[in-house]
Parts: sequence; structure tokens; C-alpha cells
Amino acid sequence: MTSRLEHPLHEALGQIVAAEQLVSTPEVLANYSQDKSPFPPLVPAIVVRPGSVNEVRDIMRLAGHHKTPVNTRGGGFSLTGYLGECVEDTIVLDLRRLNRVLDIDAVNFTATAQCGIIMKDLSDQVEAAGLHVHTVGIPIGYTTLGGVLSGVQGGGYPASMCVSGTGLYHLLGLEIVLPSGELLRTNAGGANVHRSQDFTRGGNAPDLTSMFVGDGGCFGIKTEACVRIHPRPQEMAAGCFDFDDFDCLWAALLALTALPELPYESIVILESRPWSLFYFARGTQPTILDQTLSDIEAVLSNNGGRKSPPALQEQALDVGAAEPAYQDLFVNVDRGLLAFVAGKKEFPSVFKQVRELLDREIESRGLDELGVGLMVYFSPMLRHSIYTTISIIFDVDEPGSREAALDLQCRGYEKVVALGACPEPHQGYSSTVNASAWSPEFRQLMTGIKQMLDPERLLNRGLWGL
Repeated sequence: MTSRLEHPLHEALGQIVAAEQLVSTPEVLANYSQDKSPFPPLVPAIVVRPGSVNEVRDIMRLAGHHKTPVNTRGGGFSLTGYLGECVEDTIVLDLRRLNRVLDIDAVNFTATAQCGIIMKDLSDQVEAAGLHVHTVGIPIGYTTLGGVLSGVQGGGYPASMCVSGTGLYHLLGLEIVLPSGELLRTNAGGANVHRSQDFTRGGNAPDLTSMFVGDGGCFGIKTEACVRIHPRPQEMAAGCFDFDDFDCLWAALLALTALPELPYESIVILESRPWSLFYFARGTQPTILDQTLSDIEAVLSNNGGRKSPPALQEQALDVGAAEPAYQDLFVNVDRGLLAFVAGKKEFPSVFKQVRELLDREIESRGLDELGVGLMVYFSPMLRHSIYTTISIIFDVDEPGSREAALDLQCRGYEKVVALGACPEPHQGYSSTVNASAWSPEFRQLMTGIKQMLDPERLLNRGLWGL
């Protein structure tokens, strides 16, 4: 670990940001060394906290002039570790000071915000205007807008992803600082210099916005995003049904997702004995909402489900709306997270094979004695796919438990990609596993784009193996 005075660009960086926004003391740097995964910590040499887009641009120009790598950081909630290719003098760019909501347009139904904003803060400000924005379900209070758009497949999974899709469906345009320090707008102001407002994607040019979604920050630094917002229904209700076996549960889910109009906003299925299916619905009027719940419950009953005990029914609203108590169940736990998306048709086979791999390893290696266990939930995403998380729980006080969970997590992601499914994280180790399945033609194209935008490989070096 280098000290404050040892970083070669410390003085030059101090000319760009105020002294208190330049972090190089070991005690504070340690706070930046660990994400929310069992991967080992990686202590940065220096952290810079810019407060404006111009400061971000100046930092990238300085780094480019001296050929010094830069890693970006949002909320620090990466699920698959930091990049292994992190040289001694790498600059970590903490973007959380870029955290303002710049505009809420109740006519065009858009919100524009800086990408360092925590997702809950964005949601709260839009809700205060009487509207709704699709952010993320979990962990809304920990991740930044830019971090989710960069580091999660599809730009993030809203709580209502069952009917609204990923964050990419709601993103209209981005402001990007390229590795060279140049400023790019992917929509209004870029694709059309006469337009200042985003309202549709790809209106004046090929849709460049998508290229920067789920890139892990490989191609540029997101500083601003414009997203769609929506009216907020006032009425909400939830419930829970139990199923004794997976086949009945699966039949019920297939029936629900095949209805002409999807009656739910969210479905969460928790693996337990029995399986528990939580459903959450919104409506503009109580009578409409009552009919919606009746439609859902009829499908579940006809496929072998029964209403859960009162204790679970009481939890249903928290689960469906991803309330803080429910989020804490997943956030404040020591685990390695295996999260992925599979096609709905392929899901039963993919899930079975991944689960068998994990169960076999835990049993054959006696990992349960180290406190290693599994917690599973999955949800439909629109009509066509299933999002799944398998939390690999470990005991921090049990020697070898963390390392065992990490090994299972890595092997799990390798299996997921080999089965044709898609890991949720587009960061760290997961990006390497994803890239291992690229065709030669796809890799050549990605390498060419990276070389064009970042010829010195300055930004998030090693991501995707580029």
C-alpha cells in the first residue's frame, strides 16, 4: 500500500479537487478495499472524489497524460470482487458526490439525475413529486444510478421487473466522460445538437445508449442519465401461496405469465418447505385491485397452491414492495451471491443443474459443518425469462467458510455461463467468466471498440479481459 505522499499524481490531483476530496490515508483507504462479496480485499493507492463533471474530465485527462489506470466506484456493492488487474498506482474514482436530481419533467414523464446518486434518493425525490421511477428492488439504499447501469446485466432489476423489465427499458440517454476526457451525450445534445430533452431512444441515430449499459464502466464514466418516470398507483395489496413441490409451483408460474394481461406487479418465490410464492399488485381503485387479487389466487389455487399461514401473509407486502426489513434479509448477511437470468423454457433445467452442483459440493466436502448453506429465490422477468439468486451463506467466524463460499460462487458462475444463462453482475470475476463464452468475432469487435475509446487501457483495466 502506498502512502499519501508516495502516489506520483497526488499533487496534480490536488489541483483538480479540494484536499478533503483526496483520500490517501491507510485508515480511509481500507474502507474502499472490500465490496459485498467474499472476494479478498484490494486496497487502492489513492481515491479521488470529484464533485463536478469537469473535475471528472480533468482527472481522466491527467491520468491519460501519465498513462495511469483509473477504476470507477459507486456504492461499492459489487458482487464478484474488484478487478484483479489493478496496478500499484491505480486511481479509484468515487463518484458519489455527483448525486443531484437535475430535473423531474411531469409532462414528458422523465427524470434526469447525476449518476452518483443513491437509487433510494432518486426514488424518494421522484415519489415526492407524486410520480414513480423504476430503480432497483434490492439493494436500493446502497447502489448508485451509474453503478447499476454499469455493473448489472440489463442496467439493473427494478422491484417491478416482472412487468417492467430491466433498467435499460426505462433509460433514455446518458452523459458519458470518455477515457480521453471528452464528453459524450448519447441522445439529446449528441445525436441531435438541436434537442435538449430526451424523450425517445435512437430517434436521430443508431441507439448508442445501449452500448454503455452493463459495460461495467469499461467504455466510459457515466455522469448523468435521463430515465422514464410513471404515474404512481395509490392502491396496493399482496399475498402468499404455498406449494408442496416444484412442479406444481412451476405450473402455476407458467399459467400466470401466460395470461393476456399480467395481473401482478411483482412475484417472488422463496425456496422452503413448502415453496412460498409472494405476489404483489397495484391498482387505481380498491375494486379493481380486489379483482386483480382474485384472478391471481384463482390461478394459484387451480395449480395446487394454498394460502400461506397468517405470518407469511403479513410479510407479503414487505416482500413484494422490497421494504427495508425484507431488503435487510439479503443485504446484511455474509454471503457469496450467485445471481443469473435464464430463459423461462430453459430455467428448470438450468436451475436443477446449478443447484445439484452446489448441493453436491456442500455435501461431499462437508461444507455445512463450516456454516455454508444456501438461500434461494427467483422471479419472472416479463414473460420470457427468470431471474434467480442463490445466496451462498458463510460464517465469518469459521475458518475456511468464506473461502469455501467464494469457491462455490466462482464455480456456480462458470456453470451458469456454460449452460447459456446470464450472470447478473457485469463486474470483476463475473465479467471474466462472461467473456470466456464470447465468439472470436464478438471478442474482436469488443476489443476494437475498447481500443478506439481507450487505447491506453486506462479505464477499469482488465474488465472483460480487455
